[in-house]
Amino acid sequence: EVRANGATRLYVLDRLVLRRSVSARSRPPSRLAKLDCPSCGAPLEALRGTVCSHCHNDAGNARFDWTIVSATRVRQEVRPPLLTGEVEERGTDLPSVIDPSVNASLAALRARDSAFDPGAFSTRTAMVFRELNAAWSARDLSRARAFVGDSIFESFQYWMDVYVGARARNVLEDASIVHVELARVATDAYYDAITV
Repeated sequence: EVRANGATRLYVLDRLVLRRSVSARSRPPSRLAKLDCPSCGAPLEALRGTVCSHCHNDAGNARFDWTIVSATRVRQEVRPPLLTGEVEERGTDLPSVIDPSVNASLAALRARDSAFDPGAFSTRTAMVFRELNAAWSARDLSRARAFVGDSIFESFQYWMDVYVGARARNVLEDASIVHVELARVATDAYYDAITV
């Protein structure tokens, strides 16, 4: 939060209530990050209030896409980042959560996609692991961008900014993969996703 007397880092928990018509269809991946008319795809500038000047549909009534109905602040506290000293990790000693149907889902993926190569997947997993660690240690998130989704990238960027602001570095040395455990295979209309 930035005010006239300076900036304060806050931990905030908000509760959002969203609504969407049961007949609304999810956007395809090519339109997920675009702010446009949810009915016809016209640029955001075409909206006059909530009505699109191209298709004349009301885009704000949750008929075509998710709409935020309410936003409530549940909790807010000043919580400066803990960058010095030892901070105990929590949860890393818990067992992995494994989808009981993971092997069957992987078999179905392999049957559906003859080009899937488990060896190549394993090699790529190791390469992504190395690149993420190298990007983090070098404070060069451009190297990590191709390997993470938006929310993880924004989390990385937040912490990188905190470290830079504190003139500190978080360096990983000699990190290596000891064991890879297949946890989940998920498929939707556009992607296959494997969690290890």
